[in-house]
Amino acid sequence: MKVQTHIRRTIGRTRTVRELQCRGSFHGVMGYLLDPSTPNTAEIEAALGEAEEKLLDMIRRGASGAVPLGDVVGGLQEDLNRVRILYRRLDEALERRDLAFEAAQRLRGLQTRALWIYRKCRLEHFLFSKLQIERSLRDALYREFVETYQELSVIDEAERRFRGLDEASLSLNLLADIASEDS
Repeated sequence: MKVQTHIRRTIGRTRTVRELQCRGSFHGVMGYLLDPSTPNTAEIEAALGEAEEKLLDMIRRGASGAVPLGDVVGGLQEDLNRVRILYRRLDEALERRDLAFEAAQRLRGLQTRALWIYRKCRLEHFLFSKLQIERSLRDALYREFVETYQELSVIDEAERRFRGLDEASLSLNLLADIASEDS
């Protein structure tokens, strides 16, 4: 039971030792647990580099308008999810009992980088989310403004025509108004 718990905590899987033995991967897992070498930080480091590059690319493309704001917000959310997974892997690696000092230092450095990427990604997610809302509000207000301006233009035109009426036309207009009120 102790090995099963340690396997779960170390590699993030919920398979039992028996399941691993049946699948033929038990020796690989035991080798991973008993190997005093450092965890595979190169894979995590490469994944963090890729996440950072995707983040910066998404920021550039979103800022230039090459990508719709909704796509930028969605892409940043995917980046956040990716960083969460990587951070969890780093956290699990740092819990290893057989971790050497240098390996722990390197993992903490990667953890710091993951936190930086997470913070930057989250702040950009907030910014682009606000921009998306502001843009939709501006577009809605602009449409309303155009409709209101058109209504004002119609009223201005009616006023201009009314001011241009002579006495006879004005009298006919007044009689037409009286007739419409009576009916």
